[in-house]
Amino acid sequence: MNKSKKNLAVLCTAIFVILGMWVMLSVHCQAAETNNDEKQQPQTIRSGAFEDTFNYIDKNGVRRGYGYELMQALAGYTGWKFEYVKCDWSNCFDKLENGEIDIMGDISYTDERAQKMLFPDEPMGEEKYILYADLSDMDIETSDFKSLDGKRVGVLLGTEPEIMLTEWENKNGIHTEHVNVNNNDDVEKKLANHEIDCFVSLEESIWSEQGISSVTTIGKSGIYFAINKERSDIKTKLDYAMRQLEQDSPFF
Repeated sequence: MNKSKKNLAVLCTAIFVILGMWVMLSVHCQAAETNNDEKQQPQTIRSGAFEDTFNYIDKNGVRRGYGYELMQALAGYTGWKFEYVKCDWSNCFDKLENGEIDIMGDISYTDERAQKMLFPDEPMGEEKYILYADLSDMDIETSDFKSLDGKRVGVLLGTEPEIMLTEWENKNGIHTEHVNVNNNDDVEKKLANHEIDCFVSLEESIWSEQGISSVTTIGKSGIYFAINKERSDIKTKLDYAMRQLEQDSPFF
């Protein structure tokens, strides 16, 4: 009788041990599967999109532009998935600072901005600022910059392009009236209403397609991604990705 009880006790103990091992193995496997799932899920990065020549949606609803293509190439190294958040120059910096967006491109570096946001070690590229005018409807001559004296020039006030415009004017002894323009649509509207005579814009083909001519290049500068001040993790990954892209595709 005692022997039977001992055998039963041994059997029960063995069953409990096996059940315990099975439970532990199941939990471990589920945890491993969960971790694998987490690794496979791309990190979503909110990118500010203010619709310029570097990042825009074409007439077919497809996002295009050098900035967009560069971000997609960098995502191959970081594993990021981008969520585009619409903004413009009136609120994009506020959204970056308060965390509504994590990153945005096509930003000139300044010491003042560096106090409020992070910049990668390397620029994303270089942009030229062009003075444009409709020469068929104006008494402006590309061979005589003095013909610009007294003209109303559309430019985004308080930005690097306006600083370049002022420096160029001082160099050439020209005095103009600066009129604020927010974007390309605003430029077209003010041109049509004769509120401006010419304007400063990035070098892009849309103006020549509308019969608007390039008068001269007033300056150029490096442009950067700007990152939310609290997201040093994004800067670290971005710096790595940009170095790798430079090695793999130096002429990207």
